[in-house]
Amino acid sequence: MKPWSINKHSRTLATLHSELHTHDAAGALKKQKLVLSGNIKATPLLTEEEKVKIINYLESLPDDNKLCHGDFHPDNVLFDGDYWIVDWMTGMSGNPAGDVARTVLLFSLGSMPDGTPGIIKTFVNFLRNRMKSEYIKKYLSITGKDFSEIDKWVLPIAAARLVEWIPKDEQDGLVTLIKDRLRAIS
Repeated sequence: MKPWSINKHSRTLATLHSELHTHDAAGALKKQKLVLSGNIKATPLLTEEEKVKIINYLESLPDDNKLCHGDFHPDNVLFDGDYWIVDWMTGMSGNPAGDVARTVLLFSLGSMPDGTPGIIKTFVNFLRNRMKSEYIKKYLSITGKDFSEIDKWVLPIAAARLVEWIPKDEQDGLVTLIKDRLRAIS
């Protein structure tokens, strides 16, 4: 992807993601809230009290039965003249706002391999922020959603991500975000 075409590609990602969310998946896949609560319970990086608060908060969020990818980001979209969304092992039925929150979180806190030069990190973070901004703007424009609907899902999505293999600096960023969000809802 050429850096000067980042806005166009970000809008394409948003369009693909919003189209995916138009499909009903009731009864066809695992349920989003079940997957998230299972992952939250399994993380060793939160206290039992924090896990209970996050799961209770998750249960208060609106449910849905739309097709959700569970890990939608640029590396999971291929183009060969047609667009192909790949890596469906995390596919689920749920609320699209939660699926988008995961994408936003990946754009926001995704880490780079150890040893990546600082200038590369700075450039990649600049591109990620541009992608995130364009992606969100286009997704909201297409769906008519308000960003607050997506933002409500960040806490449980971040907590559920802690069971994945992610670098320590990303874990630390997620834990900080989680603790800040927990203070805000307490």
